[in-house]
Amino acid sequence: MPDTGKLSWGRSLPYAAGERIYVPYVPVEVPAVFSVQGLKQRCKGLGIEWGKTVNASYLLDLCHQTELKSSVDELPIRLGDIIEEMIIKACVIVSVSGLYEGQEMVARNLVRKLCEVMNDNDQTAIFISQKRSRHEELSSEAAGGYTVSHILDCNIVLAKIVASRTPASSYGVSPGEVVRTIRTDGCRMRGHDTRVHIPRIDDLGIVKVGKALSEK
Repeated sequence: MPDTGKLSWGRSLPYAAGERIYVPYVPVEVPAVFSVQGLKQRCKGLGIEWGKTVNASYLLDLCHQTELKSSVDELPIRLGDIIEEMIIKACVIVSVSGLYEGQEMVARNLVRKLCEVMNDNDQTAIFISQKRSRHEELSSEAAGGYTVSHILDCNIVLAKIVASRTPASSYGVSPGEVVRTIRTDGCRMRGHDTRVHIPRIDDLGIVKVGKALSEK
C-alpha cells in the first residue's frame, strides 16, 4: 500500500551506518535523481552531514536498467560482485516486489536467490515490498505475497488506515484521520514484540515508533 512509510524506513539504514559500514541502496521504481533528493532531505532532518552518507553509500539505480532488473540470474550476481568489491555489510532494495511485478511465477526464485546472496556475504539486508491487495492488511502475506514472507528471516508489516468512526476511538484519533501501523509478524532469529505499534512520520520523513496499540 502506498504512503505507509516504507521508503522512510529503507532510507534510514544508510544514516544508521554512518561511516562505519558501506551500504548499497537499490531503488527499483524511483529514479536515482529523486532517490538522492530524498536521502538529502532525510539527512537535513536528522542533522547528519550529507557527505558522510554519500561516502558510506552505493546507489545501484535499477529504474532504467530494464534488462538487469528483469534478470533472475544476472541481478543476484551483480549484487554479489558489488558487495565483494566494495566490502559491503548491509543492503537496501526498494522495492523487491518491483522486480517481479506481473511475473509472480518467478518471484519466489528471484527472492530466494537474492536472499542467498545476502546470506553468503553476511549481509544485513532490508527488502522493501509492496502490499498484495488480496491478503489481510496486517498479515505477512500482505508484505509481498507468500514469496517474501516464507523466505526471509524477519517480516515487518506496515499498513495505512483511514480511520472510520468505530476504529477511530481505538486508535485515539478523529474519524477520517490517517493511521499508520507497524508490526513484526515473525522473526526466526530471535524473540520479538508481536504487538501492533503506531509510528509517526514528520514533515521531513523522520519515523518515530510510538506505544503499542494495546497500551493506548
